[in-house]
Amino acid sequence: FSDAVSARRNAVKMAVRHDLKPALQRIATQQPTWLAESDPLDQYQAGGLLGDLWMQWQGLLRYRIATTPFALVSLALFAVGVWYVVLVLHGDRTRWRWARPIFPLMAGVISVWPTLSLVHFQEVTLGLSEHAPFPHNLWYYMAGVGLREELCKLALFIPFLPWLLRRKESGLALLTGAFVGFGFALEENIQYYTTAGAQAVLGRLLTANFLHAALTGYAARALYRLVRSRFATANEFVIGLIAVVLIHGGYDFVLAGGMFDPDVSTLGSVAVLGFVAYQFFSTLASDVPVGPGIVCPSGVLTIGLALLCAFVFMYAASTTGTMAQVGTVGQSAVGLVPIAIMYHRRLR
Repeated sequence: FSDAVSARRNAVKMAVRHDLKPALQRIATQQPTWLAESDPLDQYQAGGLLGDLWMQWQGLLRYRIATTPFALVSLALFAVGVWYVVLVLHGDRTRWRWARPIFPLMAGVISVWPTLSLVHFQEVTLGLSEHAPFPHNLWYYMAGVGLREELCKLALFIPFLPWLLRRKESGLALLTGAFVGFGFALEENIQYYTTAGAQAVLGRLLTANFLHAALTGYAARALYRLVRSRFATANEFVIGLIAVVLIHGGYDFVLAGGMFDPDVSTLGSVAVLGFVAYQFFSTLASDVPVGPGIVCPSGVLTIGLALLCAFVFMYAASTTGTMAQVGTVGQSAVGLVPIAIMYHRRLR
């Protein structure tokens, strides 16, 4: 019956919720239009149960199109654009330096999709859960979140290796990996903005956005040195990759309050950010010794933060119509002042 759309959606939903793989296989082979009519997240779950990546990604794409406001996409692009300008100013002075990072940025966006496929495999098939008791929740963040995200980002960095090996610049490998990380953060930001609201915009600009870029930059630089040395630096790469995964998983574990109260979690996450920022910019300064330019990177970050604050305040006021959400955004902005000062000092 052409008007029985809700019945078909409920059939798919029941099959997904009860893990009825034989029923889903019959639907996929005999009635494929049922999955196209189903809720996007049900299609994503069905693709995971059937091992069909294309079905998973179709569901995710439908979900993104249906639930993501254009204003949040604009805020996500602007937030990543601030760091984009900062890192380009720290790079070399070649002709195509402003356009060149677009390609690794797009690769980073693509890396989110295989990561989400691994999320379903790890949580449904392997049974990893962030709500499990300690130390199982720690294992979830280390072997789950940290490992899958860093491996997927590193995999999308690999296509740039032949070009980087011809350039023979480890600093360029560091920056290319960082832009892949920013692409991942760009796609991830939209999801967080949709669920957490406008107050997540400023926080992720100074925390998760930079952390993704710095950690992927480290891993990419280590992989570049590994291939260029013909695997003579295998120990350095293995130790570096393990460190990146542990820092990523540990940061998320501490921030989620895995075994600490909120105040300790906040201090711990800031300490991790400070350590990563110090190491990243020190390595960048040694690998890319560029003299002073016309535009100051710390000034770009300051002006970008000011503009983003204004945009977020206006977005919160226009979407809610109340001062409560505006006040929440203001509290978030004030709490991020120490982190902003830390970045400003490192950039100078």
